[in-house]
Amino acid sequence: MHDNALDSFADRWLDADLYRLRRAARDLYARAARGGFYYAAASVVFILTIARPSELPWLAWLPALAYAGLASGRYLNRIPETSSDPADYRRWRLRHWLLIDLGCLLWSGHLLAAGLVAQPYSITLMTGLLCCFAYSSAICHSFSMNRRAAFVALALLCIPGFIGFAFFFEGGLPIAIGLAVQTSYCMLQLDRANKDYELQITNEHALLMSRAETERLVRTDVLTGLANRREYEKRFEQAWHMAARQGGDLALLVIDLDYFKQINDTYGHAAGDACLRHFSQILAHQFRRAGDLCSRIGGEEFAVILSGASAFEAAKLGRDFSDNLIKSPCTYRDQTISITASIGAGAADWDSDPDPVATFARIDQACYEAKKQGRSRLVAV
Repeated sequence: MHDNALDSFADRWLDADLYRLRRAARDLYARAARGGFYYAAASVVFILTIARPSELPWLAWLPALAYAGLASGRYLNRIPETSSDPADYRRWRLRHWLLIDLGCLLWSGHLLAAGLVAQPYSITLMTGLLCCFAYSSAICHSFSMNRRAAFVALALLCIPGFIGFAFFFEGGLPIAIGLAVQTSYCMLQLDRANKDYELQITNEHALLMSRAETERLVRTDVLTGLANRREYEKRFEQAWHMAARQGGDLALLVIDLDYFKQINDTYGHAAGDACLRHFSQILAHQFRRAGDLCSRIGGEEFAVILSGASAFEAAKLGRDFSDNLIKSPCTYRDQTISITASIGAGAADWDSDPDPVATFARIDQACYEAKKQGRSRLVAV
């Protein structure tokens, strides 16, 4: 596993567009989840201002049932939390706003109905108007994450009433003016709240990216981009104990570059660094399975965790890597520098290894034996 695996969290959730969509979806769901039930409750109050329950036909209760259905739809329209596809969040957002917009449009119908059947400035009309003002204020403060969609919801809630009272209902001009003032005020507030929300999300995303980068640097060797010793020790201990519980295979390669001091003395430390980077690229390219972890654990010493691999498989993979390394010399400033490595290969022995340190010590000793036997070879244990 190379630095791509170390950055997988950032790749998935800290992409700017995906983060914004996911955060906005969470906020929209949380803020809209209960709001629909207030529409249903207000609808019941609105109906009760017209007549006693016993005097009302059953059709009068249909709007309250419709609001309850829309509220349930908001609650049941769950966010695609596990998805990393921005299109899924956009489709979810469209469905959720459709439910909100239907509620707004239905309440504007309540207001128009009050203008038609109720006496001017009656309790019924005032109830509808008061709720309209309350809902418009809630939209501009609660739904600032999607400015355009919130503008549409405000328009559906207030503009039908404005048109009705301004042009069709006698004596309705003051109410129309009140609706116009409320709507324009809410739109201004919504624009300001949206800018604040966007700034908050931008700052949050920058902070998360900074934390992710810090975490990556803590776990990564700066020169090679591989996992560092700290990350190796943590991951090997985790893999060792998991494999021990399950009785599974866990192999390890310990690799030491041959004659690295001679390379530094002959070509210079910059060339030595280039060789380390070149070696690391070959190592990371060769060991790319989900259970592999390539790490630099010392100056020219490396380790590869091979989860699910036996000692035989580790030895074969190690020999393949050694052959590939010999065929791929490092080129530095028009100079070709041959690189070889001594490799110890083995697997955890659940009968003899009491802990991860013992497993590593046994395979590290095999690497030492490979050096004693002439270098550029592999010793398996």
